[in-house]
Amino acid sequence: MNKTLLLAGIATTLFAANAGAVEFNPYVSAKAAFAKMKNDAAVDSDYSFGKQTHYQNALANEKHKDDVWGLRLAAGAAAPVKYGQIRGEVELGWNDDAKDSNSFAFKVKDTYNHKFATELSVYSAMLNVYYDIDTGTKLTPYVGGGIGMARLKNKTRVTGTTPAGDLDLGSSESENNFAWNIGAGVAYAVNDKVSVDAGYRYTDYGNVKESVSQAVPGLGVPLDVNGKYDVTSHEFLIGARYSF
Repeated sequence: MNKTLLLAGIATTLFAANAGAVEFNPYVSAKAAFAKMKNDAAVDSDYSFGKQTHYQNALANEKHKDDVWGLRLAAGAAAPVKYGQIRGEVELGWNDDAKDSNSFAFKVKDTYNHKFATELSVYSAMLNVYYDIDTGTKLTPYVGGGIGMARLKNKTRVTGTTPAGDLDLGSSESENNFAWNIGAGVAYAVNDKVSVDAGYRYTDYGNVKESVSQAVPGLGVPLDVNGKYDVTSHEFLIGARYSF
């Protein structure tokens, strides 16, 4: 029993000594993001007249794109390794609403053009890991990536004119997705505490699916709409980091 306690005490002491030998430097950061959002929309409508006539229409089959601003706030810690340091952080992100639209026409009932519009909002929480490369100067290149969760909300709206009157239909779908990112950048040390950095990363936010049934003026039957929206972005980041 005494030998067991002695060995446990020695192991605890050695572990504490090794842990104490690693220097962790906490930090916080804030970055502005310029994001080139891509909402790959694939939306089909489905409707029938009686039992014999069946129609399908593509409301959207293209990438909706928009350039938006966003914000990234993070807290983490850095530990020295060979040729540099490793940083790990928890990051919260927000992007302004991305909006775009396309035209389409129903195959039957009227030949008027209609507009299908999307409005996408993105919130994210990421666990990021970076490797900072020590150059012996104030400039520190880094590479990294992260995984996390994204909250997507996609609003759609169909507008136009039919012989029976104006067309104005809308829907909204939300989804919590697995998300990931990968990127690189460079930091410049203003002093021992403050550094500024600029970088680029590619982020995949997952997708949103919808399945709705709505009445269309002049069509006479419900319009069943099924859609899938795959969301990605190219992000350009610039900000500052403060180390404690």
